[in-house]
Amino acid sequence: MPLYDYACVCGERFEVLMPSWRSANPYCPTCGEVTTRRPAAPALKGMTSPPPPMSAAPHSWEGVDRGNRELLTRWRHALDRRQEFESVHPEHAERRDAVAAHEGIFENSPLTYREIATRAETHRDTREAVTEAGRSRLATHDQE
Repeated sequence: MPLYDYACVCGERFEVLMPSWRSANPYCPTCGEVTTRRPAAPALKGMTSPPPPMSAAPHSWEGVDRGNRELLTRWRHALDRRQEFESVHPEHAERRDAVAAHEGIFENSPLTYREIATRAETHRDTREAVTEAGRSRLATHDQE
């Protein structure tokens, strides 16, 4: 069975073994929406590999070893290569959301304005939405 890459409008990306290319697209494991098939990752020969995705970049001051110049320079070059790669292969571009908070409990999973807006729809209050996001991060952190 071939392995296919899928993406959802919520940003989730995953691979699935499908019996045939004619098989219906699977539902997103995160939100349950129907997904779209993406082109397979490029097969690069030799010792080359695609640059790391933007989401792999450090999200905080501690993540760059408190401003280590060599580490910052290395990441800057890697992210420049990634932008170049995505301009040539737009199907591999990641959705990037504006980040509202990225330190403390949000270090490993930044709080985005999109998440705040989504949570605020249920609460009708932005402060309550941010508080709920913080509680969910703490709950996740406590489980680890």
